[in-house]
Amino acid sequence: MSNRHEVTVSYTTFDETSSPVELIEEVESLLTNLRIGSDILRFFDTVESTGATYQGHFLDHVFKHCSLLKKIECFFFALESCNPKLSINTSIEELVFGSNIIYPIVLEQLSIRLPNLRTMSFFESSFMRYNGRCTYEKKLDINMQHNKFDKLHITRKPTQEYSDFFLKYSRENEDTYFYNDLKPNFTWLSKCSYMDYYVRLSSKTTYFLNLRCKAVRELTIQFGSISINYLA
Repeated sequence: MSNRHEVTVSYTTFDETSSPVELIEEVESLLTNLRIGSDILRFFDTVESTGATYQGHFLDHVFKHCSLLKKIECFFFALESCNPKLSINTSIEELVFGSNIIYPIVLEQLSIRLPNLRTMSFFESSFMRYNGRCTYEKKLDINMQHNKFDKLHITRKPTQEYSDFFLKYSRENEDTYFYNDLKPNFTWLSKCSYMDYYVRLSSKTTYFLNLRCKAVRELTIQFGSISINYLA
């Protein structure tokens, strides 16, 4: 085929004989956008942990076969692991997570496997701690240390009232600190010192985001009704 066209596949519902893995193999040379819906769980097991493992294997399959893929939107239940020892995909530039449960190791693994990832969004995703508990309160850690982002968007629904917001932005051997007073008319992050950050660590009304990556040009945090912005 001499002329390639943009092809989008949306996984939402299938009949009993359909296989998303087989479909990926059939359209791999054309696929540029992929949206994975929650109904993909029907193809494995209704047990949550088993389904989460399967979805990681399915992404492995996508990374291996889709050399033209530019964007993935993931709306399945959970993602526990995405083995970094398997294939590297250099075509994917944008990744969207929506309403997922994400385990800490996954982001580190994706950072290795998607070296050209430039845009990433988290919409109402739940982040797990290493002890298996959700990080609903206080602090969020995002470790994508191998990526340079043009845009990073994070949406959070706070479970309580917070008075302020602190960002620890880590780039290789450098840490930079920012804060926001969480007021509707104060939407930009302001630079602060390590001591400003440190003295607030014990505060029950401060929300923390620890971000590690090579670079980020534009960061937007939708924190409830307040939009917090950072431009490099």
